Amino acid sequence: MNQRLLLGIAAAVVLCGGAVCYGAARIVPALLDLDCEPSSTPSVSPVYTDVTAVARRFPTLPPIQTAHWQTREVRPRTCPDIGPMDYIHEGAVGLPAEAVTGYRGAYAWQPATPEIQPALRPYVPAAAAWTGSPAFDAAIGAGDTRFFLDAASGTLYYVLRTT
Repeated sequence: MNQRLLLGIAAAVVLCGGAVCYGAARIVPALLDLDCEPSSTPSVSPVYTDVTAVARRFPTLPPIQTAHWQTREVRPRTCPDIGPMDYIHEGAVGLPAEAVTGYRGAYAWQPATPEIQPALRPYVPAAAAWTGSPAFDAAIGAGDTRFFLDAASGTLYYVLRTT
């Protein structure tokens, strides 16, 4: 065979091999999550007003008049990400007055203090008299849910943790 042809084929093989190695060096870390950067704070969604999403989450609640809710990650993301992410769904919903009256009579309520997220504070009464009921949490909630009721305004604040 011609030496020039062999030299050309060898050069082409070296170039193709180099291109494959370069491509693998750029793609494999991304596929294995080795080039990610951990976040310093958990991700938080904007505030949503979709009443239907809350009604689906808590189907035994009466028709919800208003809803303001958000979802946040429990912890910052790590690299590589270890296990599934836990989320906290929380929000404030407006209930009809007759539902509030029925809940106040059906469950024992004690004073409680929810930790309301800054983005949700505009949607709850400033001088709310929050109460909580473990029996109500068990009857209405799904999984790890806490409810806080301000009877005067008909506002129900909830905190639901999911994995």
